Amino acid sequence: VFALACIGAHAQLTVTASNNAATLAQSLEGNGVAISNAILTAANDAAGSFNANFNTNLGISNGIVLTTGRTSDVSKTANIGSSKIGASYDNGAIGDTLLQSLSGYPTYNASSLTFDVVPIGDKLTFRYVFMSEEYPNFVCANFNDVFGFFVNGPRPTQLGGGSYVNKNVAIVPNTNQPVGINTVNSGVSGPYSTTAGCQGFNTAYYRNNAGNAYVVYNGGTVVLTATVD
Repeated sequence: VFALACIGAHAQLTVTASNNAATLAQSLEGNGVAISNAILTAANDAAGSFNANFNTNLGISNGIVLTTGRTSDVSKTANIGSSKIGASYDNGAIGDTLLQSLSGYPTYNASSLTFDVVPIGDKLTFRYVFMSEEYPNFVCANFNDVFGFFVNGPRPTQLGGGSYVNKNVAIVPNTNQPVGINTVNSGVSGPYSTTAGCQGFNTAYYRNNAGNAYVVYNGGTVVLTATVD
């Protein structure tokens, strides 16, 4: 998952591994937002920062990356003189119960960044791109890569008051569906498909990444925005 920091221009995709939770979280701060108390739960080399230009088709020029593998596999051109063709790597991390509730299947190799955030305004927005090596072969299969952005904290009175409790705001636009390969895809089941009916929806948000000279993953989403009042 690639998450927004700010706009910039760079010649290629550069990904730098980091296990410094505070540095990663604070790089997401925008105007009117204060972030603190960051905690990173991820395998070694599973998280870091990135810089990219728009030729990569990410649509986000820099920010953080959380992977289920390792950051050293994200950029196709990370090693001079070679080009990576895949990012399948078992980093040994455990799964995540919240992600499992979205996926519907057991999860493994989860990465998470947790932090406190205080926005001055009345809305918090977070721009991100979800990508997966499971596209297109495992679309509608029992291996459902998924992303969540979970919110806990006070809920505005106009929404009923009380508190948010693990509210996932990373959803497919105009739906209540979480973002994953079984909810955003090309509309075609993969050869390992076992689940009927998950294809054919939300194709407008899918981007085939085949042939991309910069990013290794086979497919992903356009830039999406998680929003919370």
